[in-house]
Amino acid sequence: PTSFAPVIEASIDIVEKSGGQYHVLVILADGQ
Repeated sequence: PTSFAPVIEASIDIVEKSGGQYHVLVILADGQ
């Protein structure tokens, strides 16, 4: 779980910069 923390934080930063929320769904789906 701790290894996912930086990934989640980075993904959130990318989403905020790109303005696309669908990136979160892709990352969550890929994580499963």
